[in-house]
Formats: sequence, C-alpha cells, structure tokens
Amino acid sequence: MKPAAPEPNSPQQIFASLNIIFYAMLAGQLMFFCVAFYLREHNEAMHQIMQYAVPAWTILIILGAPFIYSVLIKRVRGKDVSLLQKMLVYRMALIVKIALLEGAGMICLLGLLLAGDQYYAYMFLAVFMAYLLSRPKVSKAAYDLQLNQTEQRQLRGNAPLT
Repeated sequence: MKPAAPEPNSPQQIFASLNIIFYAMLAGQLMFFCVAFYLREHNEAMHQIMQYAVPAWTILIILGAPFIYSVLIKRVRGKDVSLLQKMLVYRMALIVKIALLEGAGMICLLGLLLAGDQYYAYMFLAVFMAYLLSRPKVSKAAYDLQLNQTEQRQLRGNAPLT
C-alpha cells in the first residue's frame, strides 16, 4: 500500500516544491557556467568596466542575502501562527535568498562570458558555494523558524530530521 501523497498546500508539499526550485536553479547556473566558459573571449575593455562592479555586487549579495533572509524569517520566528503560515514565509524568504545569490552568480558568469577573464569564474564559485549552503533542509527550517516538537513532527512526516 502506497503512503498517501501530501496535501497540495501542506508543509511537506511546500518543502518538496522548494527543493525542486533549488535544484532547477542549480542546474541553470551550472549549464550557463559551461556555456560561458566555453564561449568566453578575452576583452580587456570589458574587463576594465566590470572588474570593480562585479566583485562589489558579489560581495554585497553574499553578505546581504542572508541578512534579508533573516529579516523575513523574523516575521514568524517563535510566533503563535500555524505551521503552514510559517512554511509560507520560509518559502518566500528562501526563494528571495537563493534568487539573489543566483543573480549574483549570473552577473559573474556574464563577466566571464564578456570579458573572458577567469577572475569572474572564481567569483562565481564563491557565490555558488554560498548558494549550495542555502539548500533547503528540514533541520535548518526547524531551527530558523524555531519550531516546537509537534511542528517538527508535522513537517517531517515519516522522514527523519535531516
């Protein structure tokens, strides 16, 4: 007998959709990296334009995205609202965070494609590592949202806390 599928708007379904979004964005970044690395052409003039803007943007996003995430999470952290409401806010906050990180990565890859300097590939790797650290995990959601034991059991369903 197959276990029942989670409800369309259940906390487990929200978490499953977050994982799909995360891995789809991850695949897009990796594909664009391969294309940019293969098609890059050295252009010193473009490098002169981008060499300060791209690192500044990258540093700003790597430092700012977790801050924005925590500000959004504070709306429901430890509050007496339903688990579904907490998960909706978690989904919004995480999507904003990973979208910002993906955007910074794409700017680095654009620099790689247009300027051709591997300097931009290294910056992309830094952003990509920050992106990987943002993978949605049940244990991180439970910690960030300060879920009680009952809410954690509801979120996990039958799966172990990972």
